[in-house]
Amino acid sequence: MTEFNFRRAHREWAVPQYNKLSDQIKQLYRDVIAEYDGVNQLKNLDMPFLLTGFEERFANIAPDELGHAAYVIHCCGYWDDPKDENVASWPRDSHGAYWKFQRLANQTLCNRGYSEFIVPESNDEVPDKFMDHVDGSTYDNDEVAAILAPITLPEFIVRAVRDVNHKPDMFVIGSKHFPKDGSGYLRPEQAPCYRCGRPYAEHTHETVLFLSRVDKPDEDAVTEAEQAKLKEIVPELEKYKLDGFVFVSNK
Repeated sequence: MTEFNFRRAHREWAVPQYNKLSDQIKQLYRDVIAEYDGVNQLKNLDMPFLLTGFEERFANIAPDELGHAAYVIHCCGYWDDPKDENVASWPRDSHGAYWKFQRLANQTLCNRGYSEFIVPESNDEVPDKFMDHVDGSTYDNDEVAAILAPITLPEFIVRAVRDVNHKPDMFVIGSKHFPKDGSGYLRPEQAPCYRCGRPYAEHTHETVLFLSRVDKPDEDAVTEAEQAKLKEIVPELEKYKLDGFVFVSNK
């Protein structure tokens, strides 16, 4: 099982990205910190532009640059751990200036005709880069696929690890499976399947490794090198409790 490591994301991505922002934006953010202590959003959820020329300063920043800066600053504040002493370059505050800056930036972008918050597409990948394995938990299918990917090369490419052959059917989660203890993990054993009504313990499936052959037509016989590789990875399948592997097209 994985979870988002916000502390590592803060140290390794958000703060370094903040340090790359222009001096103009950093000064603008420091002014938000200084002027917006005790200022709350309005009833319509907008933030007032307090200083003379403040709105113009936001408007004078290029849309892509402003959108990226607002995203970075919000991540710096939202992921910040006050106990982390390794982020001295990040200007902390005690009144949520990070989300106030983002709100002011969003208002500016909307006033300029942009309907969505503008951030580089690469930023969408940021959370995925900081999903870490939870100590003591089992590995999920995506984790196992990533672990096995380099082991199967150069003969095979790992396409996925998936659960198959669900019996009597695929277990369907419903509202009664949400935790009663306030934790964030579903509890399938709390209630029966929302499709067939049978308990979770009566549902079975197999987990298999999906492989593609590298540069080999599907009809070709398995080569000696491929056979040797398959024998090599069998112990890994057993280690991660996989039931076997299947070949899928490399197209």
